[in-house]
Amino acid sequence: MGFFTHALLGFALSPVLAQTPTPSPTATLAPAPEATPTWPLRDDLTQVLPDRHVTFRLFALRADAVAVIIGVKSGPNEPQGSTTAAMTKNANGLWSVTLGPLESDLYEYQFLLDGRKITDPGNDMPKPQRQVDTSLLLIPGTPPDFLDAQNGAHGTMRDETYYSTALGKNRQVLVYTPPNYDRSHTPLPVLYLYHGFWDTRYSWVTEGRLAQILDNLLAEGKAVPMIVVVPEANALDLETIGEWS
Repeated sequence: MGFFTHALLGFALSPVLAQTPTPSPTATLAPAPEATPTWPLRDDLTQVLPDRHVTFRLFALRADAVAVIIGVKSGPNEPQGSTTAAMTKNANGLWSVTLGPLESDLYEYQFLLDGRKITDPGNDMPKPQRQVDTSLLLIPGTPPDFLDAQNGAHGTMRDETYYSTALGKNRQVLVYTPPNYDRSHTPLPVLYLYHGFWDTRYSWVTEGRLAQILDNLLAEGKAVPMIVVVPEANALDLETIGEWS
């Protein structure tokens, strides 16, 4: 018996009380307006500007010091190719700094929050890593270059699962197939790409821009149609490796 059935039966079996006088009509209260943020949501996020300057933003109300570390000619962990810029805090606790202009490319950056390196929580493209502490930033080309998604035919990236008899468990693998692959019966060459120790199979896809580069090369006639396989190269987890080392 459901909640509403119990409620109805309880109402029917309750003793009848003296009728409560009907209150006189009162004026209808208007609903309170919804609270709005003190600034538009987009102004709380890191933003690439039309002139290729970048405004880095981080909301950290109680932080004492925030900086951004961006790899201009290398990764952010290589001092000779990176830039560190202190950020300023406004009255709302939003830290920001504008850098650039930056050349069209894919960059890595981190926030230094009171001495601790973190990703940009407002960036939807974290660098694929075993321990994620870096964000990626794409400065598109004008016109679009080989790293950018361009108009035209696009291949398909699949995340497949297979059973590994050597490891005795399911494993994941990413597979790129060129445009119109499902309608073609022509055998294609296969390229296998393996990632580094601290990376994941998504490193070649997200950071390496695998699909965008191949789509663009195929459209320009600079590559032959091919299948690309990116396996999860780390057969053992970090704990197991630590026990063997």
